[in-house]
Amino acid sequence: MYNQALKLYKEFFVYHSSDYANCLSSLALLYKFLGNYKVALPMYQEAISIFKNDSLTKNSYYANSLNNLARLYNDMGNYAAALPLYEEVISIRKEVLVPNTLIMPCL
Repeated sequence: MYNQALKLYKEFFVYHSSDYANCLSSLALLYKFLGNYKVALPMYQEAISIFKNDSLTKNSYYANSLNNLARLYNDMGNYAAALPLYEEVISIRKEVLVPNTLIMPCL
């Protein structure tokens, strides 16, 4: 399903849009759950790059993508790569979330 959505975004919409990045990140999450880290990693990296290029780094979709990439690095045992991402996620969530809302844990 996500593969079909990505194909449609490439064919009919702006290839490097936040919607495409979000779909890419969701597909990467699926591959992560399936244990296919080698496929998931570049998808997360591409999604994050799109958010950064579109200056959309202060929103929950970007934070979720970062968090998911950090979790992937954590699962791969690459804690040095995961730590700064978790720290950035916390910073974004503190800035973006409305005060007095429940802050979901990173893990």
